[in-house]
Amino acid sequence: MCGISRHTVRHWLRTQTLPPDQRGYRGAGKIDPYIAYLHVRLAEGCTNQSRLWREIREQGFTGTRSLVAKWLHTHGTDQRGPAPPSPLPPARQLAWLLVQAEDNRTAGEQALWERLQQHEELVQMQALVQQGREMIRH
Repeated sequence: MCGISRHTVRHWLRTQTLPPDQRGYRGAGKIDPYIAYLHVRLAEGCTNQSRLWREIREQGFTGTRSLVAKWLHTHGTDQRGPAPPSPLPPARQLAWLLVQAEDNRTAGEQALWERLQQHEELVQMQALVQQGREMIRH
């Protein structure tokens, strides 16, 4: 269902660890030094990709406007308007949060889960997963 074998999930539960998600890792990019500035501008309400591109270009950015547009799109906003406030983590990490008992989560995992509480479907799903988990254990 999630593309993860039951043996893998059992291993994670037994070891109480989740391997780091390494999909999509690309190393440092041209836009990375300007991300803090872009976050500030987004918080101020500026979502115009051309304006943001011109502003960081004046600061030394050598990338294209389309790179800024891609960054805006993947970080929750583009020309069509804002995306959901808290994007979902990768499927593997989300599955781990759902099957893991609350008292076994790390501080970072718990903080992520608290941010995801705004998605009421996830809260319901997590309750059902925990209920099923208890049924299996007993």
